[in-house]
Amino acid sequence: MGRSDVRRLGIDISRAQKGTTHTANGIANVWLLTLDSVTVGNIKLAGVPATVHETDMSEVLLGMSVLKRMEMVYEGSNRLRLRKKY
Repeated sequence: MGRSDVRRLGIDISRAQKGTTHTANGIANVWLLTLDSVTVGNIKLAGVPATVHETDMSEVLLGMSVLKRMEMVYEGSNRLRLRKKY
């Protein structure tokens, strides 16, 4: 997620760890933190590691810290259903 997303959601990044990451557009400055919870549809996950990018992003992406906790079931050619594993 980008800086404007954390401001909009009221997430405090003042104590987050600063770092860098490699993206398709090159090296990006980021903050690393753990979110108390993330809700996707009716699925709620606790203690989710997150990365906040210095620049704004057009969408918030679900990373592997969320997806590895999900079972992914393909339904047809254009639908993916997520179920909580743990």
